Amino acid sequence: DPVHRWRPGVHEIVLAVAAIVFLVAKYRLVSTINVNWDEFLYLSRVHEYARGQLGTSFQTFHVHLFQWLTRIGGGEVDQVIAARQFAFALRVGGSILLFLLARRLTSRSGAWVAVLASLTFAFVLRYGESFRADSLIAFLILSAVTLLVLKIESIWAVVAGGLAFALAAAITIKTALFAPSLLAVVGILVWSAPDPALRRLGLWRAALLA
Repeated sequence: DPVHRWRPGVHEIVLAVAAIVFLVAKYRLVSTINVNWDEFLYLSRVHEYARGQLGTSFQTFHVHLFQWLTRIGGGEVDQVIAARQFAFALRVGGSILLFLLARRLTSRSGAWVAVLASLTFAFVLRYGESFRADSLIAFLILSAVTLLVLKIESIWAVVAGGLAFALAAAITIKTALFAPSLLAVVGILVWSAPDPALRRLGLWRAALLA
């Protein structure tokens, strides 16, 4: 019965409600946690680029993505909070991607547990939406992994995943730390394919991603 198959159990509802509660709590923290010095530094690069005074292009690609912050009225704190709200939107999107990814690998309850675990990790709960590179690349890397796991057979999904990872690498060199994990995911997907033709297709996809 398809209707019964998609009907959530009580434990799934509890986990989903808990995830929503933590998302609401995180949104509350966006505007209440003190702004850190590194957030001011990250914002200062945006203003330096707007004034034509940015002295380096190393790990400053984010200045091209956040020029809209300079047009927000108020002070620098208001601009950081606006950037945090953008990061929160990415967190919501990342939570959806994580659910879809975990749902492919486990049950719906397990997928909700994965989402809840990601939201309740102490550092993520408090600083997960801070205006810094980590908040941005987390969504991009998760997008790349989800696209590969769910749609490895689609060339467009692989291209989109590669672009997401490349954008993350342009934002910060720390993205390289996630490269082995991404390659491991691709390797598992390729070699677990039951058909040799699918494995060859996966290898072509992996070469395209590289």
